Amino acid sequence: MPGVTTEGNKEILSITVGANESSKLWRGMLSDLKKFSSDFKAVYNAPNEKAALDALADILEKWGRKYPYAVSNWENNWEDVSSFFQFPDEVRRIMSEKMLYLASLNVVKKWIQRSR
Repeated sequence: MPGVTTEGNKEILSITVGANESSKLWRGMLSDLKKFSSDFKAVYNAPNEKAALDALADILEKWGRKYPYAVSNWENNWEDVSSFFQFPDEVRRIMSEKMLYLASLNVVKKWIQRSR
């Protein structure tokens, strides 16, 4: 399952091996991804760093075995992410929107590039 970082780089969130690529397999994976991203809202909507770390610990317990790379990415980069919680909620919301906008610009640039 691919993902895109805030810098616009593609990363693999998970590799799942199934007997075949059926609609049932993809429906299950997309359902998981929706639940996973919903759970992550508790991290980035946390009122402070401690609450965010507690939410991240919950995610590690719930999703860590199934999506270890996605969770460890947050843990390994926590020093950079934690500075985000020093700002008030209103400023963080604006920063998040700006990061999503900038990441989407990088993705769109790659879409319009010619394939090799």
